[in-house]
Amino acid sequence: MNKELSQIFGLHEYQEELVDFCVRTPKCGLFLQMGLGKTRIALATVCELVITNRMLGHCLVVAPKVIARSSWTDEMNKIEIDIRYQSFLVDEKGKGLTKAERELLFEGAKTAPPTMYFISRDLLLQMTEYFGTEWCFPMIIADEYQSFKNPDSKRTKSLMSIMPYTERVIGLTGTPAPNGLDDLWSLIAVLDAGQRLGRTMYEYHQKYFTAWKTIGNKVTRWIPAAGAEQRIYDKISDIVVSLDNSNLTLPPVVYETVRAYMSSGEYQVYTKMVEESKIFIEDALVRAVNPAVLVSKLAQIASGRVYTNKKGEYLKIHEAKIEQLQYIYDNEPSPLLVAYHYRTDVSAITGRFRDAVVFEGKPETIHAWNEKKIRMLLIQPASAGFGLNLQEGGHILVWYTLPWSLEEYLQTNSRIFRQGQNHAVSIIHIVCSDTIDERILRILETKNETQQGLLDAVRYTVGIREQKAAS
Repeated sequence: MNKELSQIFGLHEYQEELVDFCVRTPKCGLFLQMGLGKTRIALATVCELVITNRMLGHCLVVAPKVIARSSWTDEMNKIEIDIRYQSFLVDEKGKGLTKAERELLFEGAKTAPPTMYFISRDLLLQMTEYFGTEWCFPMIIADEYQSFKNPDSKRTKSLMSIMPYTERVIGLTGTPAPNGLDDLWSLIAVLDAGQRLGRTMYEYHQKYFTAWKTIGNKVTRWIPAAGAEQRIYDKISDIVVSLDNSNLTLPPVVYETVRAYMSSGEYQVYTKMVEESKIFIEDALVRAVNPAVLVSKLAQIASGRVYTNKKGEYLKIHEAKIEQLQYIYDNEPSPLLVAYHYRTDVSAITGRFRDAVVFEGKPETIHAWNEKKIRMLLIQPASAGFGLNLQEGGHILVWYTLPWSLEEYLQTNSRIFRQGQNHAVSIIHIVCSDTIDERILRILETKNETQQGLLDAVRYTVGIREQKAAS
């Protein structure tokens, strides 16, 4: 690929290889674990196609609502690439569009210059029905591609209906077959119209599966026939890249930041705390008596829940981080190590994920994790970030709440990024946008080990207030 473009995107060598693969394979799938930069690879592919005049029309990104609204534009803004983009979900102020407003944008797309458009997968049916045979999006990027695994669902049928009018497709997922090989057929059929695995699900079953359970005359469960798994992988290896069918040389550790967004009303709680050092919600008082407490309260709000001034009581502010953790969980079949800071984080996470286990110092928990019997393990860096060998149980660490301590941060990362780890490690930070989270991450990235960072963070929040007042 273009070396200058690679430098702009800051691509690793394996990412360059994947861009080249996507460019030369018009309809393809990237089945890669979280943290390996699928979004950035897809964006770099779009840019490569544009600058080489191999794509002259629109690109449509279809993704879960929370991802379509934020993650893609975040990635574009980080790189500052010059691509026109437009959301079919929200207006410029982040307000959701009505059906009529959305259809006005649909109509405008017919004559607009090449643009990257974003839509949620639940609105794809409305979009395909509106355009019909006048489909004007020669390229589609389907994020969380496994959500199209059911060939009988409306969203999958919608996607398949526009394939004759679509020149390029990139399917992005970390979990292509969450329930087994049965899930693969429609994902591949979207790309190749059934050429590799069969024109119908019935044909796919007949070629590669054995009937395992039958009710009446209907087979209700199929299992792969002997040797079928490898035959399936061989059939699709020319249009799909996964870590199992490639010779990619991955870096030992990859860092990724995933942003969460509060609603405007939720963010007002945060800004009020910045400005007044206290808030009243549902007759409960949250007050910061000094700058250090203010920093802690802001970090709590950024994570979704904040302690009140009554001991042990807290208020729920938002679920933005939980939604992003859910996205990671749904897209990554490997066990997740999740670092938290506050007990309120534990309440939020265990309330959503029933299979989450909180590490409380017991050796049997470590053994169960390293034997891959735990899907999600929660650890508190101050008490569990030192000395534990957790590299056998997983290779993905999610920072739900970041610590101020660089030592805690590095030591916790070292629980899985250490000798004996057999996979590329992904360190994923969930950061609440436009909050103190961003300042904490910058301090950690610049390896500022002093408490001056805490005082700077308070000045940073005051600076935001002053800038808003000036504008």
